[in-house]
Amino acid sequence: MAWHQLYDTSVLFYGRDILVIAKHFDGKRCVVTFSPRLNEDDLPQEPFGGALLEKEEVSYIAVISTRNHWWVTGEFEPAMERIAAYVEAQRYDTLVGYGGSMGGVGAIHSSQYLSYDKAVVFGAQYDISPDIVPWDMRWHADAQQYGVSLKAGSDSASRDMEIVYLFDPFTLDKRHMETFQTYLNVTAVAFPFSGHELFRTLKEVGLAGETVKGFLLSSDSASQISHKIKAQYKAKRGSSYRVFRNILTRAHQNKKRKIANWASKRLAQLGKKDIASLHMLGLSQLTDKKDAKGSEAFYDQALALCPDHPASWRGKAKSRQFAQDGQAATIYALAALARGPGSADLSRVTIEAAHRAQEWELLSLVCARHIKKFPDEAKSDFYKRFSAPVTERTTNVAGTALDTFEEALELIRTRRPHRYAQLYQTLAVLRPQSIAEIGVFNGDTASHMLKMATSAQSTTAPALEYYGFDLFEDMTPELHATELSKFPLSRDEIATKLAPTGAKVSLFKGMSQETLSKFKGKLCAEGKHLDFVFLDGGHKEETIFSDWVNIEPLLKVGSVVFLDDFYVEKPKNIQRFGCNKLVKKLSKDPRYAVEILPVQDRFNNDFGVLNISMVQVRVLSTAALMRKSVEGQTFLYPDPTHTAGSVTGMPRAV
Repeated sequence: MAWHQLYDTSVLFYGRDILVIAKHFDGKRCVVTFSPRLNEDDLPQEPFGGALLEKEEVSYIAVISTRNHWWVTGEFEPAMERIAAYVEAQRYDTLVGYGGSMGGVGAIHSSQYLSYDKAVVFGAQYDISPDIVPWDMRWHADAQQYGVSLKAGSDSASRDMEIVYLFDPFTLDKRHMETFQTYLNVTAVAFPFSGHELFRTLKEVGLAGETVKGFLLSSDSASQISHKIKAQYKAKRGSSYRVFRNILTRAHQNKKRKIANWASKRLAQLGKKDIASLHMLGLSQLTDKKDAKGSEAFYDQALALCPDHPASWRGKAKSRQFAQDGQAATIYALAALARGPGSADLSRVTIEAAHRAQEWELLSLVCARHIKKFPDEAKSDFYKRFSAPVTERTTNVAGTALDTFEEALELIRTRRPHRYAQLYQTLAVLRPQSIAEIGVFNGDTASHMLKMATSAQSTTAPALEYYGFDLFEDMTPELHATELSKFPLSRDEIATKLAPTGAKVSLFKGMSQETLSKFKGKLCAEGKHLDFVFLDGGHKEETIFSDWVNIEPLLKVGSVVFLDDFYVEKPKNIQRFGCNKLVKKLSKDPRYAVEILPVQDRFNNDFGVLNISMVQVRVLSTAALMRKSVEGQTFLYPDPTHTAGSVTGMPRAV
C-alpha cells in the first residue's frame, strides 16, 4: 500500500494495525484525521476528509486503521508519539483532531498525546462494551470479537481541549455525548433526524463541505458556526431521504403510526431507492397499512438493487405469510436463511413459515439445524411451540441430511447468475417428484435442481424422475443462431453427468416441438403429471409458445413452471424472442398465478443491454378451457365467464 506514491505523502508509522501518513502544505494549521469503522471485507480507507483538505491545501495527518480495533492496540501510543514529533518539527500553530464514530473515538483518545486546539467528531462512542454501555447494543459484537473496552482511553482524554460533538439527538449518540459532557469540554451541535451517519446526511443536502470547513478551518467560534449550519440544515433537510428514513425508523420504534405513514409517503415522493429506505417502506406498508402486496413491492425493489440482501427475502416471507400464501412464505424464508445462515432470527422465521405451511419434512430439518447451531434455543417458548409437530422427526435427523441441507443453502447463496437462486430455493421447498427441463445445455442446472429437490426429501421418498429435452449433439450453427441457443453437451455426456444424482433420468433428443408432443401423448396415456418444469429451450416466441402448449396438459394443481428469459425493457432487435408474449397471455388466464420474479441479471452483448428475469407460473386450477381447432392445430382461449388475472408480485387468491 504505497500511500506516499499515491498522495505524495510521508509515511510516519506503518504497523500491522495502524498506518499514519502526512501531507504538508504551506500554512500553520494541521488536521489529524482518524478513519471510521471498516465494514466487513473493506480495504483500509483513504484519509478521512483527505479530499477536502487537499482541495483547501491544508496540512493533514491521516491515521488509518487496518482492522476494527477501535484504537485499543499496542500500536496506538507509538503512532501518536510519532505524530507528536512530526507536529513539533513542522511547528504548526493550530492542531485539530477529526473523525466520525470509531474515527471520533480516535480523535478523543489521542488528545492525551497530542495538544489539540479542538477536536471535531461525529457520533463518537464513550464505550462499546456491554458491561459499560448495556443501553447501546450496536457494537457489542465488536467488543466481544476484539475483546475491547474504550472506557480507559475515553477517561484519559484531555479535559482542556474543546470537543465539538455533532450528533442526532434522536439516536443513542446523544447518551454518549452526555457521558463525555460530564467531564470533558464538549460543545454539542445537534442535527435532528440526521442519523448516526450524520456526515452522509449532510452530504446529501449539500452541507458536508461547508460544515467541515466551518468547524475545522474557520477561526469563528463553534457556537457561531453551528448556528449558521443548523439553520441551513433545517431549511434543506426536507429534501433528504435519509432524514425521512430516520423519522420513519423512530416512529416505528415509538409506535407513532400517523408519523410513520407521513414519513413513508415522503420517502415514496422522493423516489429514492436505497436498501434501508425501501425496507422501511416495506415495513410501514406491512405493519401499519396491512398491505402485503404493497409491502412486497418495496422488498422486490430492494432485491433488484441487492439480490443477496437477506432482509429483503425475510420481508417477502413475512408479506406472503400475512397474505396467507404459506408455500411462498416458506420459499422466501428459506431464501433469507440461505443468505444469512448464521442468523438465529432468520432460522426462526424459516421455522415459523414451514410450520404454518405444514411443510413437515422441511420443518424437522430446519429445527434440527437450529438446535445444532443455537442449542440454547431448545428451551425457548418459540421453539417448543413451532417444533411440536415434528419433535420425534427432529431428533432422528441424520448428520448427513444436515450436511446435504447446508450444501443446498450454500448453492442458493452462491449461485450465479443471480436469478437462478430463485429456481433452487423454490425446488428446496416444493420437493417435486418429477422435473422436466426444456433446454439442458451442459447439465449443471439439472444437477443442481435434482440436488435441491432432494435436499429436504424423506429418505423413504421414491426416486425423483427427470426428463430432459435438447438437441444435444444434433445442435447446428444455424439453429443456434436462429433460436439464440447454446451448444449443449451430447446426450451420453449428460447421462453420465446426472447418473450420480440417483434420479431416474430420461433424455429426449430433437426439436422440442416434436419430442415434447410425443412425450405429452405418452404421459397423458399413462395418466402422469409433471410437478415442476423449467422451460429454457429455444428463445423464439413461437418455440416458447409451442413448448408451453405441449407441457400444459401435463400440469396439475400445485405444479410450478419456471420460464426463463423474460426481457425487461426488451431491445428492438430481439422483439420476437423471449417469453414476454407468453407471460402476458398467461397473466389473463385465471387458472394461473403468474409472477415476474424480482431478481434480474444484466448483460452487455451484441443486442445491447439485456435485463433478464425469470417468471414463475403456479397452477391454481385445471378447469377446462374452450378449445378451437384450426387446420389441425389447437389454440387455447380463456373461458369468457372467468375474470382476467394479472402479472403481479403477488399471486391471485386460490
